[in-house]
Amino acid sequence: MYIRPQLKQNLNDCREARPDLRRLSPHHLSSKVRRMLGAVADRGRGLRKGENGLALVEVLIAVSILTIAITTYISAFSTSAIAIGREDRRVTAKVLAVSQIHHTRAQAYQTAPVAYPTLTPPSPNFTVTSNATAIAGKDDNIQQITVTVQFNGRTLSVLEDFKVDR
Repeated sequence: MYIRPQLKQNLNDCREARPDLRRLSPHHLSSKVRRMLGAVADRGRGLRKGENGLALVEVLIAVSILTIAITTYISAFSTSAIAIGREDRRVTAKVLAVSQIHHTRAQAYQTAPVAYPTLTPPSPNFTVTSNATAIAGKDDNIQQITVTVQFNGRTLSVLEDFKVDR
């Protein structure tokens, strides 16, 4: 006679719990006793009488909560990645502007208005311009330098300084 492995396990569990049942073999058990032994073993695993496990609604609620938590985490991660990218471009533009000011001040003095040579930006998306204008009503040996750094046509940094002919 074939005995399901689960029933055999249930019988072994019952034998351990009640020593007086050790003499019983699965062949001596009626179907009613077999069902009863299965219920006893199920209760021993933490299930209540009449419970077969988790309901579909419970599983759906758990999956929904998990989905909301994961979506929130991914959303926060993508938002921070966008913010980091923007800040990286802003800092790069500021460094380019300061470097361009130093580069322009190191160039030979030219009569204003003039566009001094620019540094090569780290990316083709960045554009650097350096213009010098004479200051009206002042000494001709002083120029105002304006450096503008753009990223994809949008101005990220404008820096002004003075250049003196010595």
